[in-house]
Amino acid sequence: IMPWAGGEIKVLWTRRGAVLPVEASFERWLELDGCAQPTTDAPVDRIADDGTSLVRHAGRDCRAGTEVRLYEVDGGGHTWPSGEPYLGERIVGKVSRELNASEEIWNFFARHPRR
Repeated sequence: IMPWAGGEIKVLWTRRGAVLPVEASFERWLELDGCAQPTTDAPVDRIADDGTSLVRHAGRDCRAGTEVRLYEVDGGGHTWPSGEPYLGERIVGKVSRELNASEEIWNFFARHPRR
């Protein structure tokens, strides 16, 4: 539904507007938070039988202790990482077990509480 490379969103043959590529959005957040060139970790494939791998991209030395991260799930579907599939894999794709998205989001906000 949200094309990684950006472009038009189509749902059941209905046009829903256009979005930027993920890379452009990530770069914009790096700019807004005054981050240095990002780092890219090597792909992680701890769970070999889930058919996915994970690459983490992160801004460095961001202003005022801010943090910018991008998690790239290769082979994953339109699913929540480590969540339960809500429809069959044929329809929504694979669920990645390489990242627990709920835990990661919780940890991120715990590191950056609202002032």
